[in-house]
Order: sequence, then C-alpha cells, then structure tokens
Amino acid sequence: MYLSILSDELCLDFPETLSILKEWKIEHVDLRNRVFGKSFQDLSDREIKEVKQLLDDHEMKVGCLQSYLAKAHLPDKNARKSEAEKLDRIIRVADLLDCHFARSFMYWQPPRKHHGRILPEEESGQLMENKDLLEQVASYFRPLAERAKKAGLELAFENCDVTPPEIFAFLDAMGMPSLSFAWDAWFWWDWIDGQGLADDADATTESLIVCAKRAGCVHAKGRGAIEAMMKGKEGEAYPSVPYQRVLSTCNAVGMKGPVSLETGYHNYNNNQPIGDAVKSGAIIENNRRLLGVLRHSWPFAAGANVYDAARPKAPKPSRPWEKDPVNFVVVGLGMGHIRSRMVTETSGARLLGVCDIVEERAKNTSEAFGVPYELDVRRWLDNSEVDVIYVMTPTGRHLEVAKLAIEAGKHVLCTKPMEASLEACEEMIKLADEKGVLLGLDFQLRYEQPTNSLKLALEKGLFGKVLGGKVSLKTHRTDEYFAANGGWRGTKRWDGGGVMSNHAVHSIDEVVYALGLPTKVKTDVWTQTHDIECEDLAVGMLYFENGLVLQYFATTAYAQRTWSPDLEIYGSDAAYSMTYGGILERPDQKWFLNNAWQDKPPVVVESEWINAADNFAAAVRQGAPLSCDGRAGWRTQSVLDAMYRSAYNEGVWTDRKTTYDK
Repeated sequence: MYLSILSDELCLDFPETLSILKEWKIEHVDLRNRVFGKSFQDLSDREIKEVKQLLDDHEMKVGCLQSYLAKAHLPDKNARKSEAEKLDRIIRVADLLDCHFARSFMYWQPPRKHHGRILPEEESGQLMENKDLLEQVASYFRPLAERAKKAGLELAFENCDVTPPEIFAFLDAMGMPSLSFAWDAWFWWDWIDGQGLADDADATTESLIVCAKRAGCVHAKGRGAIEAMMKGKEGEAYPSVPYQRVLSTCNAVGMKGPVSLETGYHNYNNNQPIGDAVKSGAIIENNRRLLGVLRHSWPFAAGANVYDAARPKAPKPSRPWEKDPVNFVVVGLGMGHIRSRMVTETSGARLLGVCDIVEERAKNTSEAFGVPYELDVRRWLDNSEVDVIYVMTPTGRHLEVAKLAIEAGKHVLCTKPMEASLEACEEMIKLADEKGVLLGLDFQLRYEQPTNSLKLALEKGLFGKVLGGKVSLKTHRTDEYFAANGGWRGTKRWDGGGVMSNHAVHSIDEVVYALGLPTKVKTDVWTQTHDIECEDLAVGMLYFENGLVLQYFATTAYAQRTWSPDLEIYGSDAAYSMTYGGILERPDQKWFLNNAWQDKPPVVVESEWINAADNFAAAVRQGAPLSCDGRAGWRTQSVLDAMYRSAYNEGVWTDRKTTYDK
C-alpha cells in the first residue's frame, strides 16, 4: 500500500498541487476534480496527455480514479444510461493514464441523517436486511460491473452514507473478484461509535479485520484525525479514528492499493471562504498535518499477524522516572521509524532526535514525531542531553555506530542481530566494559507472555524430560525488498547472511532465552527464489546437552505475504505449541498437560517491561537488569555463527563457541 492524495484537496490548480505533493514526497495522486478546472472524466484527450506529461515531469503516478459513478439511489433507466456513458469516459481516462483502479458507488444512497451512522429508526432500511432489494441494486449495477471487467477496470465501493455490511452484502451478491471495498475510515469509525462499540476491543478488532480483508483502498479524512477537525459544526466532539490500527491491519492482510488523503477541510470549514482558506494556508497546512498523522502511524514491515495488528494496544504503565525521561536518539530509519514511534509511546523514554544518512528518511521521521534530525550521528554524540543511541542501521554497521557512541560515553541499545560477525560483537562488549556504559539488544519476544510462560514452565520441570520440537519461520520478501537501500539485505558483509540472520534470528533468540544454548548445530542453506548472495531457505538441527533436539526451518520465499513463526516443544510429561500468521488470524497458544490440550499456560508470566526501550530506560535510571545485555546478545549470535559455519561446510555438525556463555 502507498500514500496518495485527491487532486482537489489543496484547492489549487493541478500543476501547483503536484509541485506541493512532490515536496511532500508523495508519489501518487488520485484524480477527482480540479484537473484543469474539470472532473477527470470530462477531460479531452489532449488534456489527458497534458496530465500524463505533468505526472511524468513530477515523477508521479495516478493511485485511483475517484469517480462518483453510480452515486444515486435506485435511479430510473435514463439515469442508469447516463451512468453507463460516464463509465465509458472513466475507462477512456484509465486507458490513457494506465490506471485501472477506480472508486465507485452502487446505486444505493438512501437519505440518512448522519452519513454512514445508522440511526435506530433507520435499521430496517439496511440493504442486507432485504434480499429482494439487494438483488434489485445488484441487477442495476451489474451492466456497469460487466463493462468495467471487460475493460480491465477494478472498482472499489465507498462506505459514504452506507455501512460496511451493506457494501459487503452487495459485493457478495455481485460475486466478482474485480470489485472491492473503498474503506472510508472516518465513516466506518463514526458508524462503530454510533453503535456504542468504540471501546469494545473484540468488536472493533473483528470489524477491522473484516474491513481490511475486503479493502482495495483506504480514504483518510481529517475529521477525527487532526486538531482542527476534531469537532463538528455544532461543536460536538468527533471520535478519534485509530489510524495506526487501520493501517497496520491493512498492511498485515497485504492490501496493495492507495491510502488516500481526503481531508475535506474545504467542505468542513464553511465559515471561511475557500479563497481565504487557500490564501491563509489553512487548507494546505491541515492536509500536511493529516499526512503527518498517517506517516506517524505507517507500518514499515509486514505485520506479525492480522489479529495483533487490529487489536488495540494495552495501556502503557507509568514509570517513576517519567518526569526525568531517558533521552534516546534513533540511528537508521528503516525499521528505526517504528522504533522511534515505540520510544514516543513508552513512559520514561523520550525521543530526543533521529539520524539517517538519507535525508528523505530522516526528514520523514523527524516530521512524523516532531523531533530534529541529523545526517551524521557524530552531531548527536556532542549533545550532552543524549543518554542512549538506538542503533537501527544495517547489521554490518552496528559496530561502527556503537563504537562512536560508546567512545562518546553514550549507552547503546542495538537491534537484532548484534552484528554481522561474532568478532564484531565481542569488540562491542569489550568497548562497553572499558567505558562503563550499558550495551543491550532489542529482542521483542523476551517481553512477550507466551515466551516468558514457556521459560518458567521449563524451569519448573513441568515438561518432565525435554525431548524435542521444532522452530520455524515462514515469511515473504520480494526482490524489491532485497534491492532497496543499496541492496545490503541478504549479503554476508552487511546483513550477516540471509533469512537466518535478518529474520529467523528472532526465533533463535526465543529458543536461547527459553530453553538455553545448544552445544552443536547442523544447517543446510539454499537460495531458491531471490537474486541475493545468501540464503532464502535454511533447514537444520540444534542439539542440546540434555538430549533435546530441535528441528529448524526458515524461508523468505513463502507464497503468502505473512510473518508466521512456529515453536513446538515436547517432553515426557507435556507439550507446547505457539504459532501465528499464515492461515491463522490470531496467535494460537496450546499446552498439552494431564493428557489434554488447553489454551491457557500452566503458569502465566507477564514481563515487567513492555519493550526493549522500557527495559533499557529502567536500567539507565534505576539499574534494572537488562533482559538482553551484550553478553546475552553474543550468546544468541554464537548459535547463528555456528549455523553459518555448518552451512558453509557441507552441513556438518558444528560446535558452538562458548566465550561468553557465563
């Protein structure tokens, strides 16, 4: 999915709009109105060619054709004929601009008092409640759908003045894969709030998942999102749209269409003439603010699973040092963008600034979180306010950045894996010891309930003799993913390897944390699908001193766009299974105890800390032990090191190095 904006939202001429969007680093625009003073479908062939040239000049593409096709309520035959002619004009533009995705309506626009919110007296009028009426609507629209299908035009239907269930009933009645849902997040959330369900975690989660699965695109309005549009015209408070959940869920289900800014400020602010609002900069500024909200909420990686993406986050605990927060600077703003958000949401942690060698990335994160940026980390190391450097650079540059930070007396929190080689990890540990600063690793599974419950159950001996199991990760990565940012991913020098180093290291660390360290490993690797130096498939075995044998599997060539880890452990008295992603919408944790499977763990352990930044801030302010310090990070890296040494030596059993085992 990608960001776009409607062509008339800034209330400027089309060329001027494109110039501003280019400044904002938006690469797509949705055509609606104000294209040379016209609706897009009314443009002449010559004008369409001018549009194409302007788009090329600004290095932009059309995200969606935002039409008003079929926005009428049960129209007569003549009106439907007029809509058919409109569709022909839309198809003409789609062909000339090579954009075959359009927003539509469906001949169902009942007069309602509150847009998409259904009032109690209007319940009986909902489309899905009347099969005969539903078939009438479908029969009216079917000729348009068939014509669009023949032309290769995909249509998405917006929930403006209709509810999502009405859209879904219509889509099911049509039964055509080329039709989808144009999800207006504001109208959806207003409908949810109108039913009194906004605070119901289960209901909103299920609705989010259903909407995201049907969505071909998302419309993001200013209402319920930016300060200037949080109240209605009568002063009533608008519900705040949970855009982070919306976007994360769409990302988790693999939506590929645009997320389109449709601020609507020019309609919302009726007290100020459009000309005055444009001159004052209010319209442009409020669109810019909405863009900031979306960028702040934007997911930068595949969601772990749909359920967790849709689920509201648990309330964050307040820390005693909240008024004296630990100041973090995040360096490297790929996944570092997500970690920047995490820091801002963690009590007792403060995002002081960000850094990236690519100014566009640095500026985007800077604007999203309202902090300054630098292109050279050394500018931050001279700042006495900085407590922690959060290293999120490519793996093979962790030592480089950490060394500069440690020598400047800064604490270092580093993303996984610790470095591209075991020797580099050792150098980081020695430097931190010499300078007396903290060195920690960010392995999120150490803060999750299932992992900690498993760890305690094993320590209590509830499994009896631990015998075997399997650990695996299935995910999907594209060639574009590996080629991005200079192509460092999937290389030995900068990524430490392929799927094992960059992806499955999470699963390896979970095993080390909960079960301990294997004494030897054997691994085979292949590069099946991607044009990269290292592996996209790895299989192997981990052998432990107590006789436990774990089977290992990891791939980045899985067909589904997902993140699906799986951990199974069995012993003489019990078994454990934890998986998510893939065919599962939510995590599936199972325990076999007393000859029966159950959902609840025999011992429930919630981590004291919500994430690595929380734990690290506690270590800085109160001396709390780190869940994963430098030596613990080295131990996980030692397993990875042995696996690669085995893979590069014909898959023979290979002993793990033990330098920092204690």
